[in-house]
Amino acid sequence: MKIAYLLDAFPALSETFVLNEILMLKKMNQEIFIYARYNPNNKIIHKTAKNLTVNYLCDIEESKKNVFFYLKNKVFTLQFIKIIVFLYKYYHRFLKKHGLISYCYTIWFSIVLSKQFEENKIEHVHSHFAGDASFLSMIIYLFTGIPYSFTTHSYDIYLQPKMLYEKHFYAKFAITISNYNKKYLIEKFNIEKDKINVVRCGIDLSCFHQIDCKEREVIRIVSVARLVETKGFLYLIKGCHLFQRKYGNKFICNIVGDGPMLEAIRNLIQKLNLNNVFLLGAKTHDEVIEILDNSDIFILPCVRDKTGRPEGIPVALMEAMAKGMVVVSSDLAGIPELVSEVGILIHQNDEHEVFRALERFYNMSIDDRFSLGRLARQKIEKDFNLVIETKKLIQLFEQ
Repeated sequence: MKIAYLLDAFPALSETFVLNEILMLKKMNQEIFIYARYNPNNKIIHKTAKNLTVNYLCDIEESKKNVFFYLKNKVFTLQFIKIIVFLYKYYHRFLKKHGLISYCYTIWFSIVLSKQFEENKIEHVHSHFAGDASFLSMIIYLFTGIPYSFTTHSYDIYLQPKMLYEKHFYAKFAITISNYNKKYLIEKFNIEKDKINVVRCGIDLSCFHQIDCKEREVIRIVSVARLVETKGFLYLIKGCHLFQRKYGNKFICNIVGDGPMLEAIRNLIQKLNLNNVFLLGAKTHDEVIEILDNSDIFILPCVRDKTGRPEGIPVALMEAMAKGMVVVSSDLAGIPELVSEVGILIHQNDEHEVFRALERFYNMSIDDRFSLGRLARQKIEKDFNLVIETKKLIQLFEQ
């Protein structure tokens, strides 16, 4: 099946779930064409992304003459009438949010992509996040009738919801990553229950083998994520400080990632004199796996940010669980769907909860750590398995 992945940015370092989904679809003999609004130009690029061909909108060359000739042939079609009605109806709303130049660019690229998709006989268009790329997919559908779908995650629902009702209404189907999200979308935006499917961001278990639990005098804590408010790093650091006050330097904490909270996190580490908490910066996926191999416990005490937005279900948590590690995270939004009964759930915004979770792990026997880690991996094998979730996706594409 010929499927176009129309994305806002690709390859984004923190969005390995998009990359892995595309790679698994290709492995399952789906013909994937990747289009992206822009290249994030990360200094670090995952090795598996380097061999993929990406069509960036700014690089697509189409003569105005060819585009207008294509458009001329559409003028008297039902699709063209639909798009005119739609653009007229939502013109002022779009203009208020994005401005006239952005509006004109969006229309231009939607026509250019419509032409290319029809010429390439694209059968379906899929996007991740309900942002500008999914808006383009919707316009392309109105121009061409090529069905589209999209996956919602977190900020695109809770922080910056953009025309969610309309995008779901015109989509062949929609996907979200948790039952929590699905319930919220139905209740908040009045979206049809049957339109939304829960498909997890799965893990390729062939890349993850269960670690051996080792008896160490110093436990090795790891946390992997973008350094943003919702990941709760400040509470992790404060929790480590409480643990140090009681047990001394019986731990090392490695934080992997980069982001806007880097300075605030670094300043707190220095203020609390935590010489055994290290900021390792952004790493490739292979480097992250190596760090997990040499760690004992994964902690990500997610919180709602100042706007009230919760975290989604962090893929880094899934990867740690696939390694058979004990994981700690918050009982927030969709996270309990992953961690409940196979990890340690804590309340958000509380460093004392982080401390108690660390203390509980510190006092566990090696056998108990291994058993809990094995349950975590089994959870991934059953409910967050990339092979199984990708097969669900293909069934939706083909239905």
